[in-house]
Amino acid sequence: MDLEFNIDSVKIFNLKEKKHIVINGWCIQKDTGEIPDIIVRVDNKIVESDLIRIRRQDIVDLFKLGKDVARNGFKIVYDTNSDVQELEINAVLNGQSKELETLAGADLKKHIINSSIEYYLDNAELDRTAGRETLTGWAISYDNNEIKYQIVNGKNQDIDFDLRVVKRDDLISNSIIDEKDANCGFAITFNAKTNERYFLIIYTDESNVKINVDLVSNTALGKIKRFFNIFSPQTINRAFDYFRRNGFKAFIKRLNKGIIITSYDTWFKQHRVTDEELSLQREYHFAYSPKISIIVPTFNTPIEFLQEMIDSVRNQSYSNWELCIADGSSEGNPAIDVIKKCAENDSRIKVIFLDKNYGISGNTNKALELVTGEYTGLFDHDDLLEPNLLYEIVQSLQENKHDIIYTDEDKLNNTTGLFIDPNFKPDYSPDLFLSHNYITHFFTVKTSIIKEIGGFRDEYNGSQDYDLMFRCIEKSKSIHHIAKPLYHWRMHFASTAENPESKMYCYVAGQKAIQDHLNRIGVKAKVEMIPEFWGMYHTKYSIDGNPLVSAIITNVKKEAWLEKTLESLLKEQYQNLEVIIAGKVKQNIINKYKKLNIKVIPTSGSIVKDKNVCAKNAKGAYLFFLDASIKLINNDAIGEMLGIATRKEVGCVSGKISRKNKVLKHAGIILGYDNFYKNAFINENEETFGYMLRPRINCNYSAVTGDMVIVSASIFHEVGGYDESFVSTCADVDFCLEVRKKGYYNVYCAFAKAFDYTLQTKINTHDRKYFLEKNQALVESGDPFYNANFLLSNREFAYV
Repeated sequence: MDLEFNIDSVKIFNLKEKKHIVINGWCIQKDTGEIPDIIVRVDNKIVESDLIRIRRQDIVDLFKLGKDVARNGFKIVYDTNSDVQELEINAVLNGQSKELETLAGADLKKHIINSSIEYYLDNAELDRTAGRETLTGWAISYDNNEIKYQIVNGKNQDIDFDLRVVKRDDLISNSIIDEKDANCGFAITFNAKTNERYFLIIYTDESNVKINVDLVSNTALGKIKRFFNIFSPQTINRAFDYFRRNGFKAFIKRLNKGIIITSYDTWFKQHRVTDEELSLQREYHFAYSPKISIIVPTFNTPIEFLQEMIDSVRNQSYSNWELCIADGSSEGNPAIDVIKKCAENDSRIKVIFLDKNYGISGNTNKALELVTGEYTGLFDHDDLLEPNLLYEIVQSLQENKHDIIYTDEDKLNNTTGLFIDPNFKPDYSPDLFLSHNYITHFFTVKTSIIKEIGGFRDEYNGSQDYDLMFRCIEKSKSIHHIAKPLYHWRMHFASTAENPESKMYCYVAGQKAIQDHLNRIGVKAKVEMIPEFWGMYHTKYSIDGNPLVSAIITNVKKEAWLEKTLESLLKEQYQNLEVIIAGKVKQNIINKYKKLNIKVIPTSGSIVKDKNVCAKNAKGAYLFFLDASIKLINNDAIGEMLGIATRKEVGCVSGKISRKNKVLKHAGIILGYDNFYKNAFINENEETFGYMLRPRINCNYSAVTGDMVIVSASIFHEVGGYDESFVSTCADVDFCLEVRKKGYYNVYCAFAKAFDYTLQTKINTHDRKYFLEKNQALVESGDPFYNANFLLSNREFAYV
């Protein structure tokens, strides 16, 4: 084998009860670009380690590789309770093996770290004018102790600093960290003198590390120091080849791109609208060119934020807009002069200066009084718009004059200037919107609707947008989503984007907004806050009339598994059940569970046909299909799913299914993944946060599993039941798609939990082929409950 490779780092963290080994590097086959497997031997024994593939854009750029080998990097994690005497790392490809590195004796000891802390400093930037230095990076502790920070100078004197905690989705999406460490990022700012040295101390109650800030400075010298500090000789030699070929400026520019991962900031700047595109947009004339009114309540807004906010509207490539500002600033506040000057320079800026501060809702209603456009958009006073936002909105209105339009968004870290934490949203997902306000920004609605409902209401201050959106949705027939991040939510310490606890009352108001919406539309339910997740809600629906539920159990393989299923049904709070089992069931089992009113139907040999036959013999108003290997975990699982299924717009409802080793089997299904479909978050830890907490909250998917699903008998028969052309697999996903065609929503219920004793189901070859023949158009059109910016391979809900 002729390999290009490097072992960037080997770290053996010496923890209290174990040794935690972390190996980082990259490896490719020269010429072909194939990526070998990596095998680790500890003391001459091959160990079962976790191998995580990592995108290494720096290596792609350095060797001018194709995009198909971007994940040439790897991270290997291994725990052992024994002392390590020898560590060997090998690459294996096409049956051949090659040693990459062997460490033993004194060489191995150099890699032992008597600390539990792993960290990386992205940058250190000194603002010479302000005399302030900002450090950005991340840190985690393998002993799960709280991470703390300290800044000291060269004399070891404490320096006061401001700390901002930053969520690092970029690290999660590249498998650098686990979801539980999502908030490991930091931005530390402190007063600094140019002639003094500073150190960052990262510590827990048991460990600490001390870092010289100079090594991560944002000067050219600092970047070079950082490069040498991370890479070892082979990569450095390649880097000098790059330097000789391209020169010093190009080399520094390459370092600017980053040397570990491709961040969202990089992704966004690669995908945002170009200057050339903006020029073409400014010249374009739409057949339908509505005026869009943007309403902004301002109150003592910092003038730099205010000016940038206004400029982001004035820089729009679509020109038929008006900016309606209601300003309630204190007398003499400099924001007043800024607003006046901007209004004098652009007649499209309309302003009303208020005699007092009427609060967020009152001030916004005053801005709404200025509106003359066909559509109205909501804009916060310290945020920013992308220059093509309005163009994209108007373009979406050419064929269908939608009632509501919303876009994707992200956050702008005001300290670092980086775009982070993108919210790539699905198309309208009512159950996700009942779980939290995922729509947020940028929300645009027909002016006639927002005025009909009476604008904003003071009693919902803090979540006044959420309340208003619910009332607009109730009046709307068409809701359109633009899958582009066109709105930037600015993060600073006073904002909820940075500090959730700063406005805790917002979440109480959000709970009230959901509850009142459900009351208005006649749905009986109780809305609960999810204590560990601010702004997330759990809606428990009432079940009127105690309808009969027919539990249909198929695919009986093991008697012990079937008993576990029946035992869990006995423990359910909802007990108006009949149980129909397809297959052979011993009489002693029927007698043992006689309270369940078990009825046995001979199996046809086809799971799909069995489900249809059982459904024909069922008396229940709702059909609960259950695989005989499924055990319900919580005793209100049926009640949770049934409550959702009773809503008139809902079709299929399934829950959260785990299996051996506490990993997920089902938390919704993504259509189109690898030109087929995939269970979302499959094989991830059952407590994973996933993307935007999707596995932990109710939401909509194109399909859910048939292993545990409730659907009304009337919808089941309206669709025609399961397609019996399928042998054993795919029929459940196909059925969900048929339900969607009838206009119903399929729901994943995170609060109905179950365990599956079987291993991962293999897709039948015939079924896969038939599914694609029947549903290819839907597969290719894109999953409306996913997002066009997400990849359809490697890892779900990832954009790089």
